[in-house]
Amino acid sequence: MAKKGIPLNVGPMQAILIEYDPITGQETPPGGTEMPPTEGGTTLTFNFETLDSTADQTGSFARASYFVGGEATITCNFTEIGLEDVLKLFPVYEIDESGGGVVKIPIGADVTFNPPSLLLRPIIEGEVSTDDDLAIYAPCVTPIPNFDTEFSLKTQRIWTVDFKVLPYDPVNGDMTMLALGKADYDPDAGT
Repeated sequence: MAKKGIPLNVGPMQAILIEYDPITGQETPPGGTEMPPTEGGTTLTFNFETLDSTADQTGSFARASYFVGGEATITCNFTEIGLEDVLKLFPVYEIDESGGGVVKIPIGADVTFNPPSLLLRPIIEGEVSTDDDLAIYAPCVTPIPNFDTEFSLKTQRIWTVDFKVLPYDPVNGDMTMLALGKADYDPDAGT
């Protein structure tokens, strides 16, 4: 049974997008890219799917309930974003230098290959907190930009991006999606 999304507004956050070189696995650039300030806070939304084993054949009295799936999405509302940062918000892109720097989005590309990480640090009284106990870390995300903005003098340009959170290593059974109160996720070898 799918449950309706549960939103949790965690307030204004500094989003740091951490990309990895596909060959070396090193952060590029080291320390990640600080995205522009968020406007109006950051929202985490969770959806859970369960399979209920019923105790009665004709009713719905649950004897047991098992998680069979779910998803988490981190929504950030960015402002003051430049072209270089816009490109980082696409899960996969190619720049055709022979065509004068044309940006191409390859249809059918596997966006789960070498996904970036996302680190959120709260903005408290106008300053970005360096306290790791307040950080939220998503080891694997797929950015999905929603550039549906109205260009007028009456509205501020807000660029909404949904970061779909992926399990860390589902092939090996590590279904970790978020590390709350941590600035990274480094499981023991073999897990």
